[in-house]
Amino acid sequence: MPPDELLLREYAECGDETAFAELVRRHTNLVYSVAKRVTRNGALADEVTQVVFTRLARQAATLNRNLALASWLYNNARHRAIDLVRTEARRRAREQESTAMSTQPTAVDPWAEIAPLLEEAMGRLGDRDRTAIVLRYFNGQSLQQ
Repeated sequence: MPPDELLLREYAECGDETAFAELVRRHTNLVYSVAKRVTRNGALADEVTQVVFTRLARQAATLNRNLALASWLYNNARHRAIDLVRTEARRRAREQESTAMSTQPTAVDPWAEIAPLLEEAMGRLGDRDRTAIVLRYFNGQSLQQ
C-alpha cells in the first residue's frame, strides 16, 4: 500500500483519480468523525467532509510534500466544522428574528375599530342631524354655516 504522500503526489502531478479515491477511502472516517464531534449533526458532518476533500483536491499541488496528510485533514475538518456551526447559528438567529417579527401583533389602526361604530351611529341619526354632522365634520364647515 503506497503512503499518503505518494498518492497525493500522483494525484497532484498526474491527476490520478484512483490515487485520490484511495486517499478519500483512507481518511473519510477521520474527517467525518471530527466534523460530527464538532457539529453534533450527521448532515452537517457530511457537508464538512465533502468540503474538506474538495479543498484537498484543489490544493493538492500546493501542499507541502512533507505534510502529514492526516493532520492537515484533521485541522481542515475542525476549522470547516467550526465555521459551519457558526454559519448555522447565525442563520437560525436570523430565522428566529424573522419569525418573531412576523408574529408580533401589528399596531391596531384606531379607525379600523371606530369606523363601523361611526357608520352605525350615523345611520341611526335623523336626516337633519346627519346633515349637520356631515357638513361640520366631513366638509369642514363652521358651526354657523
